[in-house]
Amino acid sequence: MPAKNNEPIENATPSQRKMFSDFIRHEAKARKHSFSFLAKSVGVPENTLRTWLKRNAFPDQVLMALAKHFGREPNMVKLKEDYNFTLVRTGDATRLNHPPQPEHAPKTLEDSLEYHDQRGEQLVHRLDTNFSWHIDTLFRSMHEKDLFVLYCWDDVPYEFGVSVWATFGRLIAEAAARGAYFVYLWPNIELYDFLRKAGFRPQHPEEFQRGFTAFQNAIGAIQEKSGPKNSSRNIIGIPHAEFGYTDPFTKYCVYRSANGGRGSPCRAFAHYPTGSNAVDFPINMTLGEKATTALVAFFNRILSNHPVLMDAFVWSR
Repeated sequence: MPAKNNEPIENATPSQRKMFSDFIRHEAKARKHSFSFLAKSVGVPENTLRTWLKRNAFPDQVLMALAKHFGREPNMVKLKEDYNFTLVRTGDATRLNHPPQPEHAPKTLEDSLEYHDQRGEQLVHRLDTNFSWHIDTLFRSMHEKDLFVLYCWDDVPYEFGVSVWATFGRLIAEAAARGAYFVYLWPNIELYDFLRKAGFRPQHPEEFQRGFTAFQNAIGAIQEKSGPKNSSRNIIGIPHAEFGYTDPFTKYCVYRSANGGRGSPCRAFAHYPTGSNAVDFPINMTLGEKATTALVAFFNRILSNHPVLMDAFVWSR
């Protein structure tokens, strides 16, 4: 009988079976396969793969792909006999210990941002405990002219993958249909060349563009199937030449409420990688006022002349 959600597999006792994550680590080391290579081979983001290995919890399709990659028969019955692991639904491995939802889910982005402000230090959880919940709460509360901007230069955004972001793709499609904007920034070829000469290792602009195009098409397919109006113009990708915020392996994002609310309408977060070496970083670190002002000014230089965004609202701190 297949496992339900987060229920552990029950066959032999755990002491009689090797951890599946240990098997993967051993085989990867023996074959000199990096986590980056392995993640690409099975079609998931590297950070997500690290989370699943850390928890020894995998969606069934990913578990079968990993087994096949290392020469094991992709047979669930046989794998259950040989290894100890937990089966979860796609995305649940990053939500096993998420904090409780508010009693009444915020209905607007400004309410959602204020709720996160009130949680204060609770925003800084260990890497893989509240990321999905955090995004879910905010995306569900976005409406007309609310804005989400994501910037990174050395890693393709999570949304451009196909596995753990399937749910969030639907949330983005629904929010875009309500009039929210989702903007993704990446280096153009000139900035890419500059970063390489400076000793960095940015992703090539073509990689970003391919991922964004596939993501945009997937959002369009979701919207077509679910029926809301086509709002692909609200999903925007911009290659740019502006230099700034070059911390490796970090994604910066800003949420901007169209209605303002109390205080600043903008909140900025830094998304750190999952489980880097033996260190756990907060996956959503709220940026302070000075850093938020600098990040918004940086985004403003890129977005202020964009025809769609310029007509939609005044982009300001």
